[in-house]
Amino acid sequence: MSLFQSDYGYLNARLRGRWGAFYAPSFFDSLSEENLESLEQAMLKGPYSPHYRRELASTRSSVLERIEKAATSGASERIRSVEGFATGEAKELIPILSMGGEIFNSRVLLRKFQGHDSRSGRPQWHDYGPLGAFFFDSVWEECSTPMEAIER
Repeated sequence: MSLFQSDYGYLNARLRGRWGAFYAPSFFDSLSEENLESLEQAMLKGPYSPHYRRELASTRSSVLERIEKAATSGASERIRSVEGFATGEAKELIPILSMGGEIFNSRVLLRKFQGHDSRSGRPQWHDYGPLGAFFFDSVWEECSTPMEAIER
């Protein structure tokens, strides 16, 4: 007997309806053959365009940094929206799957602690995991070593 009532058909239908909001795998395959200018044009025309345009208007960061922030922001928004309409077992599994965001955020912090991060400001966090952007912002601003971060 299952502890959860699952309606994966509903979740699958909602995801298929929103599939255009995500980049196709072929998009990422083609990026390896493009230059930075082509990548920027693709970001301006693709599903994460509003996020990229916001970065263009609000920051003076490099093209790569803008792309990273826009992709992170766009993916986070979409993952949170999926969690919003999931039900039953699927809703319980999404936070487990979203732990990948915490891993990405932790890697960014480690680069900072090792002095290998050349960002012009605070990173755009993968804001769909259980810890959230507030936690990573505070570690970014207030901790100067991995040990300080661990103690949080």
